[in-house]
Amino acid sequence: MGLGSVSIYRGESVPAPVLAFSALSLDEVRQAGVGASYNERWKGVGTLSLGVLVTDYRRTLDIPGSPGSAERTSQVLPTASSPSMPEARDGLRELHSGLEIP
Repeated sequence: MGLGSVSIYRGESVPAPVLAFSALSLDEVRQAGVGASYNERWKGVGTLSLGVLVTDYRRTLDIPGSPGSAERTSQVLPTASSPSMPEARDGLRELHSGLEIP
């Protein structure tokens, strides 16, 4: 609907739009994870951290009039980190593997 030129300083009467709603759909996402890590520190030598995270991702989509869809992904995500030198704590090397779902 085009209103043409309208001044923001004058009140204009505009008809309310006609709204038509479709049936409600349901999009549900659940994600859970459990993990463990091990950290070791050696005085004057450095530190080492190793870990693992197991994730579970579930998505269900229910649209009226369409067949429902569900997707599920489980993945193991390892992590490891260690400073490059004990004197240089800012030189941290890390290895991470992630779960990315579009």
